[in-house]
Amino acid sequence: LPTFCERTWPGDTDFSFVTHDLARVVFGSWPELRRFRDHLLSEGAGAAVMSGSGSTVYGIFRETQDPGQVAGRLKDRFPDWRLLPTRAIEDKVHVV
Repeated sequence: LPTFCERTWPGDTDFSFVTHDLARVVFGSWPELRRFRDHLLSEGAGAAVMSGSGSTVYGIFRETQDPGQVAGRLKDRFPDWRLLPTRAIEDKVHVV
């Protein structure tokens, strides 16, 4: 399986390297995606980034946060969206 990120964080709060160069263009054209990203951050995500060309926007949370609870709160604000709470496996995230 390909690894999402080979880098380990020096602390549990350093997400500064998680970026996406196309985000500025996509979020400028699709403010609803930017609004979702901003809600992920306001819910405590250490980073909220889009995947690919914007078909997915995801947040990275600390282990102490329950992704199901965050998804439940966001579902009220984005009722037509498909929200999939997930967890990392082992010490890395794997994309299938």
